[in-house]
Amino acid sequence: MRRQQRYLLRPEWVPQTMVDLDPACVERFDRFNAMRREVAPGARLPVETEVLLVLDGPGMVTVWTAPTERVEATRVGRLTGAAVGAYETVLAELDRDLAPIAWLTASELAPGRYHAFVEGHPL
Repeated sequence: MRRQQRYLLRPEWVPQTMVDLDPACVERFDRFNAMRREVAPGARLPVETEVLLVLDGPGMVTVWTAPTERVEATRVGRLTGAAVGAYETVLAELDRDLAPIAWLTASELAPGRYHAFVEGHPL
């Protein structure tokens, strides 16, 4: 991604779709939410962040944290549901020099359980 240009996927180009979160990502979100609860007890805010989408093959779009100069990209999970095809189409048409960036929202249902989805970047 460091050599690629960030390319924000617009909300009108891609529909909202669910994300099947990897267990390691769920653990990171749980730690992050525990830290936030220490600072603001009772607050239940969703985790929201930019994510990088990668077309890994037919029917497989993986979701990664957007890397920075100091932090490597880490896998968040994979897209699921009927809208995966729409993402496949958009990603397949992009120039290889572009890094498609979307927006992830993960709401904690209970410790270790999240409702997570990706949608176009709010710009």
